[in-house]
Amino acid sequence: MITFAVFFVLAVALFFVNLLYNPGKPHPTTVTYQTGAKKEDPDYSNRKLDYESVIIDGVPYINISELAELYSFTITGDKDILKYIIEPAVDNDPGVNIRFVVGSSEAEINGERVRLNNIAFTVGEELFVPIEVFDKYFIGIEAAYDSVKNTLIIQRERINDEKGILLSYVDIGFRILPNLFPDNIGEDELDNETLLATDPNRVIFTEDILNSVSGRSTVAPPPASGN
Repeated sequence: MITFAVFFVLAVALFFVNLLYNPGKPHPTTVTYQTGAKKEDPDYSNRKLDYESVIIDGVPYINISELAELYSFTITGDKDILKYIIEPAVDNDPGVNIRFVVGSSEAEINGERVRLNNIAFTVGEELFVPIEVFDKYFIGIEAAYDSVKNTLIIQRERINDEKGILLSYVDIGFRILPNLFPDNIGEDELDNETLLATDPNRVIFTEDILNSVSGRSTVAPPPASGN
């Protein structure tokens, strides 16, 4: 009887210890990792990957190096900084590219710096980035994780006709707005024209702007002399 009581107490204690250190449901062992929407798509693949290699601290990660090969991006850089070039720079065209600092949340898209919520990291020679890179910044590639079906799907954005038949794919690019108000620039670093234009005490009239563009003056002409 005493042995049973001791066993019961230990079982209850282990139960509460397990709740304390494992408060949520155990996660699955694998994730379905899919590229392409349908089997007939040229980029289609579907495979099972280890859960903890895809979902890290609750965040889905995507192997962007694999996508670079799939969608013919050019990769440059080294172990610390990697750039993925979608369209190379030609003459005055800066091209289309995204740059990651390995082990950091810092990224640069078409020359504009952004801060991700999670870091990018490498495993061997492959770079893994959080899904937000595609949610927030990419055009032409869509990524979504279904926690119910435990499936991560990366696919090209499609243009279909009214019957749902594929016509073409959206060109791959980025949605980045230019920073019109850059941070951390002191007034002593601005030229006189910029200082004047951004002076909060200066009142600009629409007529002045229109006249300055057209080259006309707002100064009234001198009165005609009498004959």
